[in-house]
Amino acid sequence: MKKALAAMILITITVFAATFAACINTTPLPIEDMGWEFLTVQDDSGNVLYCAESNAQAYPDAQVATAEVAFENDTVILTLNGEKIFQSTYVQADRDGKRTTLYSLPGDDDRYMTSSLAKTSTDRELGVLLFGTGSRVYYFCAPLID
Repeated sequence: MKKALAAMILITITVFAATFAACINTTPLPIEDMGWEFLTVQDDSGNVLYCAESNAQAYPDAQVATAEVAFENDTVILTLNGEKIFQSTYVQADRDGKRTTLYSLPGDDDRYMTSSLAKTSTDRELGVLLFGTGSRVYYFCAPLID
């Protein structure tokens, strides 16, 4: 009787764990398909150098700028005020087992790209995309499409 009860408890725990695990989305963000909105460019000290028009009040000392990120055929292009900052192929380098992904940008050890999730104050989840280009970090966000 005790063995049967223990087996039932073990089966219940296993089914619950499998069900819970199935509800957690661990696929990488589909960065190529998302509508990325520029937020800021910060220096390596965290100072905001450039910001989107929508963030001008929050960062009065920053220069208002436009930045865009485009993906095509495993290549990423980053522009600031219409000027190409860089263009590079990218490959997935590491994942945290959830939805954060680090991408390698071959050719320069000071450059990186990472995607992850963030929650707003209203518990809305957004995709976040960061580009490190030596002494600057470019921040973008996008609503989730999945």
